[in-house]
Amino acid sequence: MQFQGTVDRGWIVVAVVLGLLCVVSLIPTFVFAAHGAESGWLIFAIVGGIAFALLLGLEVFLLAPFKRSYVELHEHDLCVIFGLRKRTLDYRFITAVYPKRNALNTQGWAGSLQGVMIENDVEDFMVSVEDEAVFIAELASRCPRARV
Repeated sequence: MQFQGTVDRGWIVVAVVLGLLCVVSLIPTFVFAAHGAESGWLIFAIVGGIAFALLLGLEVFLLAPFKRSYVELHEHDLCVIFGLRKRTLDYRFITAVYPKRNALNTQGWAGSLQGVMIENDVEDFMVSVEDEAVFIAELASRCPRARV
């Protein structure tokens, strides 16, 4: 069973700002390309290129959850797919499942500050899904130790 994840639209603003920083980081490279070695912009062009590569990687990491964010409930475990990341957790280790609002710490597995907290023996984390009530009921029915 698969539950579609949700991602706050506020992350689009962050992505746009990062995109603008990517463009700005290439300005020294364009200046160097236009004026050549006598311009003295070589170091700035190199630093700008490195900054562009890092910002572009961060941009891809940030935008990936908009394309790929869901939770799958399998026979013996749950699988969280969030952007480029994947996490699998056996139902035996889940100790609690409950809705959480205004969470500041999602452990990087939720695209929203509102979602479902999954407490377990290893590390607690939060996921954000479209149909929280159905997800909690289904997950709780599969977890022998989970309290709701």
